[in-house]
Amino acid sequence: SGIPKAAADEADSKMKGYFPAAGLLLAEDQDLSLAIAMEEQLEGRYIPVKLDRFGKLSRSSQKAVATAEDFEDIKAEVVKAVANCGEGIRGGNADASPLSDAKHDGCQYCKMRPVCRRRKE
Repeated sequence: SGIPKAAADEADSKMKGYFPAAGLLLAEDQDLSLAIAMEEQLEGRYIPVKLDRFGKLSRSSQKAVATAEDFEDIKAEVVKAVANCGEGIRGGNADASPLSDAKHDGCQYCKMRPVCRRRKE
């Protein structure tokens, strides 16, 4: 790709802490072919699974494994949450409650700031 390996390794190492691996692995992927296609060595770098010394999913990786039925349940929950959010907006519920504390100012970069009805205390 034109990037020296040492530079790529350094960038990868620095980014690892910023972007922790997250997600789910389909339990029906018995030979781990999908997981290996995403991360060849399965070290938990890009997806949240690792292999143990026997080449099986480690015990800590089990929490990242879901069945097709689990995925359908998750999908149903997401669809329900999005529908509820849409209904709330359609019903006029558009409360302005950005994260604001000593470290964060949720209004600082908001594009709606000029017309916002929320006033700074």
